Amino acid sequence: MSTLEQYSSFQIGRMLNVSRQAVNQWIDKGYMNSYRTPGGHRRVRKESLLDFLHERKIPVPPVLLESGDDSDLGMRAPIIYLVDDDTSFLLRMEHAFSQQISHGEIVS
Repeated sequence: MSTLEQYSSFQIGRMLNVSRQAVNQWIDKGYMNSYRTPGGHRRVRKESLLDFLHERKIPVPPVLLESGDDSDLGMRAPIIYLVDDDTSFLLRMEHAFSQQISHGEIVS
């Protein structure tokens, strides 16, 4: 892991399909270890989130099982769709995007 993996209440809520408020309640009740940023926002380390899920027999979302720079956000990389009837334009755009993207894949 290249970075310390930590998640906001919002990110955890999106991963588990629950509200941010539900995650905050779990944290406040001590079900999940967390800390607060200087701005007062809650953050949960990946290990604490995994412990919480295992203790409650909640399935682990696939994004938590992935490793790499994108997984520390708790969300998948964005998808961009280009639709046009001009094939040469689409090929130029594919080339332009491939020059800018350091990882991921381009599907034609």
